[in-house]
Amino acid sequence: MTAWEETVQRVAIHGRVVSGATGEPIPAARVAVVGGARVPGAAVTREDGTFWFSDLPAGSYTLEASLPSAVTRAGIVRVTVAVASAPAAAGDLRLPVASVSGTVRLDSGDPAPYARVVVVGSGESTVAGADGSFALAGLEPGTRTVRADLPNGVSATASVDLQVGAAAAVSLVVTAA
Repeated sequence: MTAWEETVQRVAIHGRVVSGATGEPIPAARVAVVGGARVPGAAVTREDGTFWFSDLPAGSYTLEASLPSAVTRAGIVRVTVAVASAPAAAGDLRLPVASVSGTVRLDSGDPAPYARVVVVGSGESTVAGADGSFALAGLEPGTRTVRADLPNGVSATASVDLQVGAAAAVSLVVTAA
């Protein structure tokens, strides 16, 4: 026997936390084992959204993923995973978020490409695509005003009710000046 011993940890559960709206990985999410034979605590997801728990005995475990830094912008997702002799894949845990998507069109019906779309008062914005479509996720829930601004200063607004875990849809029609 040597003076050095090697400890090998076996991955028992692995998975990834992603946005429920976009499927993009979520770094720094908290994944906790909240039910099972042995509760090992929590893991924090890496930059690519991945997490794992090691050396769990066989059994059924309930995982709970959340994003504490987002406070009310993201919900909680729970999944039950069975651990046997091989690592159990929890898959993608889709964290519910409030989101809005839609289109910006001119009153002629044509798309308004590259319009700036803003959730008023939030600092959240994006630019509509060539077809006038846009999407924003991870928004603060509640009744919000969405505004589309064209480069010539013309804009359109709509009120939208944002809820965690729900995708709101809005169509903004800008009257050409």
